[in-house]
Amino acid sequence: MATSKEYIDFILDQLSSLEGITFRKMMGEYIIYLNEKIAAYVCDDRLLVKITPTAQKMLPGAP
Repeated sequence: MATSKEYIDFILDQLSSLEGITFRKMMGEYIIYLNEKIAAYVCDDRLLVKITPTAQKMLPGAP
């Protein structure tokens, strides 16, 4: 199941306050970049955040 246009629009709206956000569609799914580095994937209407030390601090205990 590919990510819906409505879901990616919702995610991009939530990230709109951040500078340096770009995205690319890849085979029905999306890659979100922050300052030209991969920051997250959007697959099957789910946001998958890259695990980094900063992400772990911001989202402690997230699955």
